[in-house]
Amino acid sequence: MVAGRRRYPVYFLATFLALLKTLLLANGEAFGHPSIVKPPVSWTNNHSDSSWQSEDLTLKPILVNGDFVCGFHCKVEENNACLFAISIFNVISFPDISSQIVWSVNRNNPIELGAQLQLSQQGDSTLQNVDSTLIWSTNTTGKSVLGLKLTDQGNLMLFDGNNEMVWQSFDHPTDSLVLGQRLVSGQKLVASMSNTNWSEGLYSFSIDNNGYFVASAEFDAPIVYYKSNKSQLSSQTGQFYAELTNTSFGIGLSPRSGVRFIQLGSDGHFLSWNGVVYSQTDDLFENQVHECDYPLACGNYGICSAQGCSCPTYFKQIESLQSQSYTCSPNFPISCEFPYQHSLIELKNVDYVLGVNYHITDTESCKQACLMNCSCNSVVFQPNSNSSSSGRCFLRPKAFSFKKVNPDNYQSVFIKVQSSIVKPPVSYSNIISESSWVSEELILEPIFVNGNFVCGFHCKLKEDNTCLFAISIFHFKSSNLNFNYSVDLKMVWSANRNDPVGRGAKLQYSQQGDLTLQDVNGTLVWSTKTTGKSVSGLKLTDQGNLLLFDENNETVWQSFDHLTDCLVLGQSIVSGQKLKSNSSTTEWSEGLYSFLIDNDGFFVASAESDASLVYYLSPGSQLKGKTGQFYAEFTNTSLGASLSLGLGVSFIQLGSDGHLRSFGWVESEWKEVDLFENQVGSCDYPLACGKYGICLAGKCICPELDENETVHFMPIDPYQPDLGCSPSVPLISCKSRLLEIKNVSCSTLFHSNNYHVTDIESCKQTCLNNCSCKYAAFRNSGFNTSSGWCSFGSEALSFKREVDTYYNPSVFLKVSSSIEHPSPRKRRRNVGLILGSTLGATFSVLLICTLLLQKFENETDHLYSQY
Repeated sequence: MVAGRRRYPVYFLATFLALLKTLLLANGEAFGHPSIVKPPVSWTNNHSDSSWQSEDLTLKPILVNGDFVCGFHCKVEENNACLFAISIFNVISFPDISSQIVWSVNRNNPIELGAQLQLSQQGDSTLQNVDSTLIWSTNTTGKSVLGLKLTDQGNLMLFDGNNEMVWQSFDHPTDSLVLGQRLVSGQKLVASMSNTNWSEGLYSFSIDNNGYFVASAEFDAPIVYYKSNKSQLSSQTGQFYAELTNTSFGIGLSPRSGVRFIQLGSDGHFLSWNGVVYSQTDDLFENQVHECDYPLACGNYGICSAQGCSCPTYFKQIESLQSQSYTCSPNFPISCEFPYQHSLIELKNVDYVLGVNYHITDTESCKQACLMNCSCNSVVFQPNSNSSSSGRCFLRPKAFSFKKVNPDNYQSVFIKVQSSIVKPPVSYSNIISESSWVSEELILEPIFVNGNFVCGFHCKLKEDNTCLFAISIFHFKSSNLNFNYSVDLKMVWSANRNDPVGRGAKLQYSQQGDLTLQDVNGTLVWSTKTTGKSVSGLKLTDQGNLLLFDENNETVWQSFDHLTDCLVLGQSIVSGQKLKSNSSTTEWSEGLYSFLIDNDGFFVASAESDASLVYYLSPGSQLKGKTGQFYAEFTNTSLGASLSLGLGVSFIQLGSDGHLRSFGWVESEWKEVDLFENQVGSCDYPLACGKYGICLAGKCICPELDENETVHFMPIDPYQPDLGCSPSVPLISCKSRLLEIKNVSCSTLFHSNNYHVTDIESCKQTCLNNCSCKYAAFRNSGFNTSSGWCSFGSEALSFKREVDTYYNPSVFLKVSSSIEHPSPRKRRRNVGLILGSTLGATFSVLLICTLLLQKFENETDHLYSQY
């Protein structure tokens, strides 16, 4: 009992403290913060022990009255994003609070830590940022201001010596009204951009000149989505007004009992909040505005229906920057750089906000007006009641949400898309136009553009009738983008590399689903062969893949399945496909080299001649897909499991010299890396030194003289020895002999199946007996010099100098047997004859010159004697 009685003082103390806490809430000065101050005074925005903390804000109080606090409000994660604002708050466990901002002065221009609020002796209240920039002012200098106070209604006021109001925050609403506050005509609430972005957003609420409530989305013209049925009361000054009371807001809107403030949300809804924990309790528009009538109910381009939000065809859902959770974005962003790529798609059975600006025209002219106006994103045509051919045309610069309506809707709605997607039938001609692009080597007539990929006709600058239908990666060389502006192009795919077309050729996409390329004379050059395969559309993806797709958006045909000499980022190569190099840096036709995945999953690079001459074989195999095919995907860091790449690589190309290179756009130019650099020696490429060239430590020479000092091979270009060598006398293969080149090997011996074991004489004789044989390569087996490996080639490639006393490699080149080889004695006699003839001719010339000179001197002396 004694112990129990001792608890009573503790109980009464706890009750007393709770009562005291309640009293403290009614008196701001108990928190150490006044509700009234007199000038001059200033406050600095910094964090201190007196700062309050809410879930997402750090608050430095300046004035407190009741459950309103005025001060610096800073985002917890962004201390340099602060407002001077008024909040309504509840104490959770002091100094932790819950609060809602109901007014601010600088929502569009947040301040930093160190900013100052000043109330000057002259009566002006100003907010300056840390760099002393003036952010806001009451503009009340010289108006006899005596003090600044925060009322228990949440109104911040400047008052004079008669306690008359000079300036008040109630005259400058932001997105909220508190209990007892009025909204008058000429004022408006403007929603925040989002729940986390304080700046002014799209929606506004006001009283119009006729006294009606109006809620609208403000863009080029107000788009009204709510208008009250009744007008508001008029004050003695003639202004219409609406006051927030416990039971109503003006005439027509009725919040529930207990409301403390109302707020226009960033999604356009008008919300009321209660006075307990300031949680949303009511949407004042709930029974007056249908969910789909909000201009951004489903975000940009979204279609709102009873089933929810959806995106139109060719659009995708993305995370919204606004407060709404749904918005759509074009799969292919609309770009004013390429207006010739724009097209309109019709949205059937939808209603759309119209705005107030329109002109009278017909349907096609209305659509064309939008296509010709880059700022037009959507267009609505509303036919006249007495004529379906003419009506009102509304051009909309911003795409809002669409509302699904009954099929009998009389207006037509069209939205603009970037035509990287087209529907059949359509055709494109290879002609030079104002929209042509020019690079250092190419003239390009673009057809599709997506990201940094362009698809169209590529013509050689100096050979205008040599053109490919191709895809390139492009980069403009300046920020000044014009259609005929110089552009850097790297071709990564083509349809007709072996059969170029001329000017006037046509690309046709038929109603039957086939994509064809016809030359100017009507000759069919290329086709996707997709007739009758239910093709619905053609598009160029942002990965550079040209594809035909059906109504289910399934791929029917794609360029990724038909490799040329390149792979782009995100593309895969599978067994059965191969890269094929160009024949040279200036010739587009297929060249000698190929790169593929073999049947065992290994990367193989080879020169394709009479036999596959492999010069690169990967150390490991690639992954096997679900279909059983080996594959290698080109990612940011690697090609498959064997080739590592640096960051920033855009495409990989098999060059006409057999090198596999990666290319990345760095600091406005292409940077290339040889992927075989550490795995294939410079002399190991089958044409490292051209045909018949011999490679020695990266240098190229022609085969040496034979034992009779006869020259059989000459460099094609002495200044470019890597171009190879040519026979000094044309080779008639069946009337030939063999020239032995010692300490030389070729790549065919171990990297092809074209070899057998025999002796050296049999190896040579076999080549001589075969008219198509251009050379025989032989190397000893090492332990047995009488036999070894013999290989033949019907196409002369490069050879590699290789000093190997163990295997003693040699190559026997077939040369013409018609070259006469004189004996040494005959050669000496020929030399004597040539030398004697040369000396005799020289003496005769000197004698004639001496006689002519003497005659000239005699004639000159005779002329002088006459004078």
